[in-house]
Amino acid sequence: MTDLDHFAAAALTGLLADSRYSAHEPDTIAVGAYNVAESMVSERVRRLQIRRMDDRRKDEPTRK
Repeated sequence: MTDLDHFAAAALTGLLADSRYSAHEPDTIAVGAYNVAESMVSERVRRLQIRRMDDRRKDEPTRK
């Protein structure tokens, strides 16, 4: 299972728990779950990049 699939499953659980979404067609809910999952993966990548930049800055010698 990929990270995308994992996040989609989590999003799907939340969507189905909300009565506003559970009445929609299954295909519509599935697309919505994967849309949320893609956003979550993008945000995860963005945060990992920021963390790596911060780690590199910490490793640089301080200049006076």
